[in-house]
Amino acid sequence: MIFKNRRITTKNLSPQDAWDKFVDMNEEKFIAFMRPATDIGEICKIYASDLPKAFEYEKILFTNKQIKEIERLLCIYLTDFVNSKGGYKKLDLMTEEEIEDYFDQKFEKSLEYMASYFDCTPEEIYQAIDILDEDED
Repeated sequence: MIFKNRRITTKNLSPQDAWDKFVDMNEEKFIAFMRPATDIGEICKIYASDLPKAFEYEKILFTNKQIKEIERLLCIYLTDFVNSKGGYKKLDLMTEEEIEDYFDQKFEKSLEYMASYFDCTPEEIYQAIDILDEDED
């Protein structure tokens, strides 16, 4: 079966709509995950430029104009959010250690899911990953 690429529309999107449609986490987690970048404009530019890769599996196409518009809308949304909290320094951002723990937990859950899918243990999946890493060396 051939899957067609889908186009999205950014016409009439509000900053809130853009956030809801293209970001799947809360604002403070999003900002924390984008470190070391701390400039909202830079964060939004980086994120928006990665959208085509993030939505590749869904076969969604973005024009350069749409990416710029999403970047602009996300920047407005996040700037308003940061201002509503009293500024960047007042945000409750995860520490580097908390971020590392978060991704470790996500990795472990992914291993468990794959192990369940392939009817094996998480350790066997981990060993297979190690073997793949050795092949790249």
